[in-house]
Amino acid sequence: MGGDRKALKKYKGVLEAFSKSVTYMGPSGNGLIMKLVTNHILNIHHAGIAEGLAFGMRAGLKADKMVKFLQGSAVPQLLNYKGPDMAARDYSNVIAPVELSKKDMGLSVEEANNLGVPVPLGVAALQQYVAAIALGLGKADFNAVFEGYLNATGMKPKRRG
Repeated sequence: MGGDRKALKKYKGVLEAFSKSVTYMGPSGNGLIMKLVTNHILNIHHAGIAEGLAFGMRAGLKADKMVKFLQGSAVPQLLNYKGPDMAARDYSNVIAPVELSKKDMGLSVEEANNLGVPVPLGVAALQQYVAAIALGLGKADFNAVFEGYLNATGMKPKRRG
């Protein structure tokens, strides 16, 4: 919720009656922005699942088996697993360097192209890893892809090298 904190305190019980949780996001309008950010991430994630499954199916994999495998992977927990470090702009806990992620994205995009599968989200992600490398963050954790996005917004990115 965004807006007056006093109003939130007064009406929190009403909001809790139909909400899983109530989080104060700051001035009026910030609650709407948070809703838009949530839907943005959710819908890109959803489209990414569809893109990946279509790629896998074109290569001969079964959708149900891919989903079952992915459910047991890091994918469902990615926000919990990597989100706090990304928000803190701390890329020191290197699980996968940006350079490795760029290579892997390049391989998956190339294979999808070879199969005739459009992967526009994959191509867009690949370009952001290229941007992070251009900022000198190739050896940093793949969370450093965040800096390419920040740079594109005009915010000063962290750089290395």
